[in-house]
Amino acid sequence: MVICNNVVIPVVMWGQHAPTHCISAIWLSPDMRSIVTACNDAQLCVWDLTAAWKVYPRHMLFGHTAAISCIAPGSNQPGNSLLVSAAENG
Repeated sequence: MVICNNVVIPVVMWGQHAPTHCISAIWLSPDMRSIVTACNDAQLCVWDLTAAWKVYPRHMLFGHTAAISCIAPGSNQPGNSLLVSAAENG
C-alpha cells in the first residue's frame, strides 16, 4: 500500500498470471498499446499490449460494488487518457 498526502492507494501485485475474472466489457486504446477489461466481480484490469500481441497485466482497479457493464472514453479529444466505467447498480 502506498500512502501520499492522506490518500491511500492500494497496490496489487501478482505473478506471471493475473487473477481470473469473467470479462464483461473490454476497451482497446487507439494506439493499440493498452487494453482495459471489466469483469463481473466489479474489477477493472489495465493490460499492456506489445507489438507481438502479448498481453501483460499493469493495474487492477477496485471501486465498483457490482458487475461492470461498460467502459467508454471520457472524451473524444485526441490524446485523451481518461475512461469511465459503469456498473449494473449504477
